[in-house]
Amino acid sequence: MIYSAIAMMLATTGLSDGTFPIPADGKKHKVTYNDETFKIRITGNKISILHIPTLMGRKRGPIVRDWNREVARAATGCELRDEYMDPMSLALDAILVCPAVKDSGL
Repeated sequence: MIYSAIAMMLATTGLSDGTFPIPADGKKHKVTYNDETFKIRITGNKISILHIPTLMGRKRGPIVRDWNREVARAATGCELRDEYMDPMSLALDAILVCPAVKDSGL
């Protein structure tokens, strides 16, 4: 419970580079991004994102896919490959392609 509260606080504030950390622990994390709510699960190099609709109705179509992509990039700092958007739930599943980490020389 406390861990999810910390993750929620970090997701709301974000880091200086525009990303917010989501641990790759295989658990669902609820985050708010641009006044929209999402559930994110990262396991290894795979990510699953589900947009939680507002009370006024379910948003459908390409806008939800774009939001899911944007949230995935903000949460991980990585690009997406092999995307699959479930037509019923509008959940986006993808493989993360992260940039190589530069060696600090230490």
